[in-house]
Amino acid sequence: MTRAIAQISYKKLCEYEEKAARRFKRRDLFATLSLALFAASGIGLAVVQRIYSFDPGSSAGNYITALSVCIGVFLLVISLIEWGAGNSVKADRLHQNNEELNSFQRKLGLIIHDLQAGNSRTYQQVDEYRQQYDEIKVRCQFNHDPLDDHLFVATHRFADEFKTPNGEAPYCWIQGRWLALQSICSSIWYFIVFWLVIATLIWNIPWPQTAKVESTHEVSQSQNKT
Repeated sequence: MTRAIAQISYKKLCEYEEKAARRFKRRDLFATLSLALFAASGIGLAVVQRIYSFDPGSSAGNYITALSVCIGVFLLVISLIEWGAGNSVKADRLHQNNEELNSFQRKLGLIIHDLQAGNSRTYQQVDEYRQQYDEIKVRCQFNHDPLDDHLFVATHRFADEFKTPNGEAPYCWIQGRWLALQSICSSIWYFIVFWLVIATLIWNIPWPQTAKVESTHEVSQSQNKT
């Protein structure tokens, strides 16, 4: 009976939810920062187009206009997708559920200590603990990612229950670091791709090569002199 309670009190699910909550929080933070910078990029392109004088119908002017419109539409679409994903809400719910599981784990730790002292529990009492555990789990409908499971096993690879039949750890140190890197990049990789695409498009703006682009301020000064 003690072994059954010890298995329930093991912190595996708690760490699952903690890692998942961090992953959602990281994605929400990175998404907010990226969307703000995307908006600033679109405004910056509009300011550049207004300050610098381009010939009507020039390739640079048309390119910047099309790029500004595309960034605006892209910003709207990504904002709606991130709002629908609700990553911040998921992170908060997982964190709250993790705190409840931690509290239940501490309670079971005291029960295990009491059992080791020689006091016993009936089957009905143990089943009540199981019911409490199930009730805490169902309060959060968001699930963790399989990557969280692999990362947990890699973090606790020297635990007896995770060792292979040969007594070896399932992951080496390098594999554990690789899984940790995957956990970080899994929530932000597509924003990195978007940044690379936008940076490439901005870098490839066909600036005029035959003549120096004069700012509107310089043009106004020359007009005043005449």
